[in-house]
Amino acid sequence: MKPETIKKLIDKGITSDKLVEILTKDIKINQDRQYYEQSIEIETNNYQQKIKELNQKIHQLQQECPHYETDYIPDASGNNGSYYICTTCKHESKRQPLYKIS
Repeated sequence: MKPETIKKLIDKGITSDKLVEILTKDIKINQDRQYYEQSIEIETNNYQQKIKELNQKIHQLQQECPHYETDYIPDASGNNGSYYICTTCKHESKRQPLYKIS
């Protein structure tokens, strides 16, 4: 709590016991808020790392997939934003993937 705020409370005639109670609650709230903000930051970093790992696994699977079945997705605007998507691994490609059947 800012010194100006404490001075205003004192000027309003607040008792010292009540001021201690208010300051104690203010400190506790501030500490709890900092704890939760740090917890959010830690969890966010953990989730970002997990998402990165899962995306890498998806990419690896897409590299292994032979892309036997693809769907053509036309660009609705008529521009050159059309692409092919593998129905198995969801890999997107501007060109129709070539594959070899063994």
